[in-house]
Amino acid sequence: MLKRNVVFFCNNLTTFGGGERWALEVYNLLKSKYKIKMFNPKSTSGEERVPLEQLQKIYNFKKDIVNIDCFSISTSIFGKYKFNFLVPKNPISLIKELKSADIIYTITSNPLLLFSAVLSAKIYNKKLIYGAHNHIFNELFINSNKVSIADKIRIKLYKSIIKQIKYFHVLNNDDAHIVSTFLPNSDKYLIPNFTYFKPGKISTSPHFNVLFLGRLTRHEKGIDLLYQIVEDIVSKEKNCKFIIAGSNGDGEEIVKKMVSNFPKNVNWVGFISGDKLEKLFLESNLLVFPSRIEVMPLSIIEAQSFGLPVVAFNIPGPDRMIKNKENGSLSKPFDIKHFENSILWYFAKWKLNKEAYQIMKKKISSATLDKYSPNKAVLKIQSMFDN
Repeated sequence: MLKRNVVFFCNNLTTFGGGERWALEVYNLLKSKYKIKMFNPKSTSGEERVPLEQLQKIYNFKKDIVNIDCFSISTSIFGKYKFNFLVPKNPISLIKELKSADIIYTITSNPLLLFSAVLSAKIYNKKLIYGAHNHIFNELFINSNKVSIADKIRIKLYKSIIKQIKYFHVLNNDDAHIVSTFLPNSDKYLIPNFTYFKPGKISTSPHFNVLFLGRLTRHEKGIDLLYQIVEDIVSKEKNCKFIIAGSNGDGEEIVKKMVSNFPKNVNWVGFISGDKLEKLFLESNLLVFPSRIEVMPLSIIEAQSFGLPVVAFNIPGPDRMIKNKENGSLSKPFDIKHFENSILWYFAKWKLNKEAYQIMKKKISSATLDKYSPNKAVLKIQSMFDN
């Protein structure tokens, strides 16, 4: 039986966001069943979190990558409203490359690259699926009036392209509802994220380590809120240690200030993955997640798979993943005091009875590994590709 050809049309893989990581993990899980190509837009500028050589070593996809040479264009209207676009150097060649695919799965957030995928699907009659791994639907259809004029123009362009797509992969019920409401003629596949880790053991550290994991951005990941939280917690409880794992973003200076002001309580380890990340999960007791906007955070699933309860704000994404006092705590957006009290509650629980805390972590891990099993997800992904 001939294998079907699947193209994952990503953002630059080296940014290694949630969507890029999902595509690489699915590549490893399904490469024996499909012929999979990773289309990787490359530019001389832009964020790189993980070198491509390192990703190729981890996921072994060197022979299946198609690098798309691009250049960045920065322009403005009336010298005021600035735009940044990634443009393929040879769009005709790109469209022809996509001809070989039976299924095009795209997660690109760049309008011109997305348009290339849409045009290819229409010309060659291919199945095009848009994977909503970021908060694009919220930006396009819910909060589109709360942005600058430049962003409104960009959103209008993006929305006109999105409306040409028939199939959507959504990760949570909120995005599923948005698709049903604003894109009523489309079909959606609701397939949550899954855990990539298989913890062999669950341990409790001799120190109460509170972990933050993610990009160091203010608006999305709430690094500015994290600073306030750390400052208040450290003033009340010197035995709470914060570990910050992440890099890139407009919050890096805030993290540096945090380390400088609280050197005994804050350790910034930068971006880590693989065995080092697994070791960090094993050494931690709690994940803090002060994000303002999310879809379905992988870091929450990963942390819970190692038994870590999660303290987060009650926003779409975390609100479906956390049950109060069962596997974490949800605070009203953006109630810093309640968030801090939740951290201190878990600290007190750990301090009172470390053995009971260990039992709680094992329960969280077991429930998470069952709920977000890759085996369950793979069956749904195959159905999405094959239907």
